[in-house]
Amino acid sequence: MSAMNSPAQGDIVVGVDTSPSGRGALTWAARYARVTGKRLRALHVFSYRATGGVVWTSGGLPGMPAGGSDELKDEIESQIKSVFDALGPEPGWRLEFWGGSIGPTLVDQAKQADLLVIGTREHTGVDRVLSGSVSHYCLSRVHCPIVAVPPTPATVGNANPAVKSQPARSLKMSPSR
Repeated sequence: MSAMNSPAQGDIVVGVDTSPSGRGALTWAARYARVTGKRLRALHVFSYRATGGVVWTSGGLPGMPAGGSDELKDEIESQIKSVFDALGPEPGWRLEFWGGSIGPTLVDQAKQADLLVIGTREHTGVDRVLSGSVSHYCLSRVHCPIVAVPPTPATVGNANPAVKSQPARSLKMSPSR
């Protein structure tokens, strides 16, 4: 569960946060990992300001201010762990927390992976300019196959488990470089 782990050949790497798209990506990746017998590596990336404070940029927590407190980071990690634990992880599956830029970290950690799974969100206008697009970054730079999962009504940790989640709508094969 730390940044000390290194990429392993054949893993399914998934970017996870508490947003509907992040939970949807984790749900899709877990199902795929179970079907294929692959190991799952769920990665949550905290972005850091130059001053060292944590900036919550990938999913956010309702009612919590963005900022650099250790309490905020602990709360975010706790919520991510709860989402991961709700999957009923298989032996060998890992949840890791990383610091850095989200897109570059996911691409780097997927270098040896069989598949990268990411959630997508509808950023438009100023929001897209300010936050950028992690999914666009990954889709244009990753060296392994990638699945981009849109947010769905029923995902891990959703309060309404009776609603069935939708399968991912796209699979993009990145060109080998």
